[in-house]
Amino acid sequence: MFKLVVPGDPEYIVPVEAELKVIFENRATIFVSKPYFLEILPFHTDKGEALKYVAENIMHVSREKVMAFGDSMNDESMIRYADLNVAMKNGRPEIIKIARFVTDKTNDEDGIADFLETHVL
Repeated sequence: MFKLVVPGDPEYIVPVEAELKVIFENRATIFVSKPYFLEILPFHTDKGEALKYVAENIMHVSREKVMAFGDSMNDESMIRYADLNVAMKNGRPEIIKIARFVTDKTNDEDGIADFLETHVL
């Protein structure tokens, strides 16, 4: 199984992403992970699928008990899977929009640790 990362100018990557999503529809997972990285993965081989597998088959916990943190589009499937999903304060607007919670601090400010200390521990 392979993952293709295509670096390039953000001005060109976004339109290419849209075109590839139409071309590959349900045959590949395609997203912009950073403004300058277009990622192409085999369908159903993303962070969300990995998290689901670990939760259900190894840890034997339901998604209602799963927490995930994310900031970029490569985290989207994981954020959508975990019932307790958290976007980083400095995350992409698309991730912040779908997350149930948003950290008060950024990645560089230890946002995950702060969130866990404030809301979980």
